[in-house]
Amino acid sequence: MAQTEFFSNLALGVYELFWQFLIRVLVPLLKLIPALRPQLEGRQLTDAGLQKIAAERQRFPQAMVFFCSSAGEYEQAKPLMDRLQKQGDTFVFLILVSYSGKRFALAQNESVPFIMAPWDAPRAWQRLFAVLRPEAFVVVRYELWPGFLLKARAHAPVYLIDAVRSPGLVKKSLARSLRRALVRLCRQVFTVGLEDQAFYADLLQRPTPCIPQVGDTKYDRVLERLEQREDKRRQLREQLAAFLSSGPLLILGSAWPQDLDTLLDVYPALQAHFPQLKLIVAPHDISATMAGKMQASLESRQLRVCRAQAAGLAAAGAGDNVLLVDMIGLLPELYALADIAWVGGALHHRVHNVLEPACQGLFVCFGPRYHTSQEARQLVAEGLVKVIHSGQEFLEWVQGLHWEGHPPHKRLYEAIIRHRGATERILQAIQADTRNVRR
Repeated sequence: MAQTEFFSNLALGVYELFWQFLIRVLVPLLKLIPALRPQLEGRQLTDAGLQKIAAERQRFPQAMVFFCSSAGEYEQAKPLMDRLQKQGDTFVFLILVSYSGKRFALAQNESVPFIMAPWDAPRAWQRLFAVLRPEAFVVVRYELWPGFLLKARAHAPVYLIDAVRSPGLVKKSLARSLRRALVRLCRQVFTVGLEDQAFYADLLQRPTPCIPQVGDTKYDRVLERLEQREDKRRQLREQLAAFLSSGPLLILGSAWPQDLDTLLDVYPALQAHFPQLKLIVAPHDISATMAGKMQASLESRQLRVCRAQAAGLAAAGAGDNVLLVDMIGLLPELYALADIAWVGGALHHRVHNVLEPACQGLFVCFGPRYHTSQEARQLVAEGLVKVIHSGQEFLEWVQGLHWEGHPPHKRLYEAIIRHRGATERILQAIQADTRNVRR
């Protein structure tokens, strides 16, 4: 036992030295690259920052820490954080890995205190956790950092939620072994579906009681956001009253140039079929460079474009064909205005969030590279969404749609409703387990 502890401490010491080298030598060099600077800054824990966290922590009898990669994982954690805040007895603290996650949380006016994840140096985590003194750590889906997990487990149980299978690990023995070692540091793994439970049971050798199948909190989040943001949707509809018409509204969400170019190839035929068609384009990358590129592509097809960042949403008029929304945080509410949604990314890379339009009961399509999305695979298997490979295929699909009233695709909306409830199952299990641990 003493020998095992010695080698464990030795490994931690070596890992600490590795990170200190990166922090002191490599990070300053990388900060010279403007594109990387936002991702690298703000990761050092300061005494003043820790004192502020400690003062907030002292107001609550207990604490729970959430560790999320980016905006998507933040959204999955949000239903649990909201419920804990409503209980009033738990200090909820959020750690975000990416700068885009931080930017998204700020855009949502997040009330939970949060920081950018410090570098994975064990000493940094030890300082933070000594201040937080949590009853539990909740890691969302993917983010398994060795330094974080080893130090977190020494303070409180670690739970992995919304866990899904990773097909890429099947033929990669080294990566599989590393994931297995990291997952074993988690007290329980809450899996989404039966195939995910089987993945962790068979490939990662986790006993079934440690990997309960409970569903995905994503469904709870998109449905609750619908309820919480009704005023925002009404405000958007009023702002865009002049732009919206009696014809169908198509939204290209999380769009990349490949998506837009493919759509524009068949847009004249689409307009001929739907003379009053309106288009909203919401780029995945809202930088001025990307928005400008998309605006130029649209205008080269003789389409009148209103660019939201420059002119404001209310500037979109009846004479505009396209509203280009280069603003963060509006996409879920914009989907609520539409009839048809094309979710970007899957023509060339991977699909983005399909639940946001699906929960509105829209007609939803996306490209063939959707297998990284658990919910996209499920909806495809149920025949509730369309996979498109070309603009012509998209055109033929749209021309054959039959509206079912409101929402236009009721069967899709009802399927999303059936998947809600994972948040309650996870939270009840974690709270019951942490009470047992304290005893």
